[in-house]
Amino acid sequence: MMQGDKTLEIHPNLWKENLESQPAKKKMGFISSIVLVIGSSVGAGIFIKNWNILNNVQGTLFFAMLAWIIAIIGILALAFALIEICSGSGKANSQGLIGWVREFNGKFLYRTSKNFMAYLHIPIMYVIMPCYMVMVSQQSFGFVMPWWGCCLITFALGMYHIWFVGFFSRVANISNWIVSTIEFIPLIFACFSGFVVLGVNGIYSGASWFKPDSTGETPITQFTQLSLVCGVLNSIPAVFFSFDGFYTSAGLQTEMREPLKMPKALTVGVTIVAIFEIFVSTSLLIGAQDGSLFGLDPENSPFPTILIQILGVCVFIGMLSVIAGNAVYAPRFYESLIEHDEMPFGKRFKGHLSTHKPVIGSLYATVFFLIIFSITFGIGPWFWDTGKYETMESINGVAIYANDSHMKNILSFVDTYANWNALFAFVCVTFSIMGTLKNRYTKKVKVTKSKIFVPSAIVAILIVGSGIGFVFINTFADFGIAMRNYFLKPVGLTTDDLQINLIGSVITVVVLATFVGVTAIPSWVSYNKPLTRIQFK
Repeated sequence: MMQGDKTLEIHPNLWKENLESQPAKKKMGFISSIVLVIGSSVGAGIFIKNWNILNNVQGTLFFAMLAWIIAIIGILALAFALIEICSGSGKANSQGLIGWVREFNGKFLYRTSKNFMAYLHIPIMYVIMPCYMVMVSQQSFGFVMPWWGCCLITFALGMYHIWFVGFFSRVANISNWIVSTIEFIPLIFACFSGFVVLGVNGIYSGASWFKPDSTGETPITQFTQLSLVCGVLNSIPAVFFSFDGFYTSAGLQTEMREPLKMPKALTVGVTIVAIFEIFVSTSLLIGAQDGSLFGLDPENSPFPTILIQILGVCVFIGMLSVIAGNAVYAPRFYESLIEHDEMPFGKRFKGHLSTHKPVIGSLYATVFFLIIFSITFGIGPWFWDTGKYETMESINGVAIYANDSHMKNILSFVDTYANWNALFAFVCVTFSIMGTLKNRYTKKVKVTKSKIFVPSAIVAILIVGSGIGFVFINTFADFGIAMRNYFLKPVGLTTDDLQINLIGSVITVVVLATFVGVTAIPSWVSYNKPLTRIQFK
């Protein structure tokens, strides 16, 4: 125990309805837990992030696939390392990844991670997924939804998942089975679709395995243009987005009939997702124009438009599983923080906590969701356009955002903080792995040692750490390049290009600074406040 920490012994009947008294039939089985891990991981990323990866590696298929392979090796190593981490976390597993940071790291890192998860990551997930669902719908059918329509959908889905799916874990279990089954339909199709297109028409759009799109005459606007290696490193976090959320499943350990099997469920679930995603990413990269499911041009492939539209509906539904995984975890996570005296005004509610019916946790989730929701739709419609969505077309050729700057701006805004959201989450996971690796020598926390932990931890730290570190370097390098181009005005870049690049770089740095401020500053302020370590009688 760290110096200055305090231990509070409480009787389990502090909670009105102790989870252990919940009938076993209402809890999740091992297979359901694996499905939850899969559902929490598979979402928008596999279908929308290849665009970013191809852009980073200048359209070279080999290096795009290399980024996927390296990142997935890191994710698998991370999942294997969690077996030992979860074994030593005990009741801290109810807090998910920050519970791991709490057990194996110091107070500052714990509270920094806690602030990130509570104030940013969880409420942001309620917002970004509905926005991407709207984007997928528009890509599938070509209709243009006004920004306020996206606003209403986001609000409705957020409140529904907080107060219905997240409140009743049995409902979440049933709906997760249904949604996860549906989302596997486009995954299975995507596994072979690209190979079919390759066999019929060859690789689309003159894509090359090794030769970059750029000719060397275009002025440099991104740091990744300097080297394909830089592009690969910058793409690793984009792959992380495709797995973002699997770690929240550990926070539902107490919802399982056999809680000690959660580490195994995490490992099996992530492995299954990794196998699918490597096949899907490879297939879409070689067979689609932009590496996405919607880049399978109906005019030049054997697949009719109606089939891609049906698959788009499946992707839309599948994204609900990511929100659901977040929703089941969130209220119990907030109540765990209240229990540990780590939430504002939490002491007023400590006598009203219940993991079975987490009313207080749902109230906290609602408040933080509404704050992020208000910022997104209060600023987003009048934000800046990165140019990414300027030329986006639906599968039937409709220019979706040509006359709708508000939705372009919202999606650009969401992209900016969604990327940092996923990145910071993996920073927290890396902290926990480093702390557990150190624990092998300090032995401060009792764990069940895993033979594969040390090599898995080292591989995970090297791959995840290099990807995360490069993104931070790349962010400031892009800012410097944008400033240089704006003032020197090189030939080949229009005034609009220069302005978009500069504003985009500035906002990216501002969002990063905001994330650091929201997470780190309160941790410094409360640095001398001891941690409350609860021991149940």
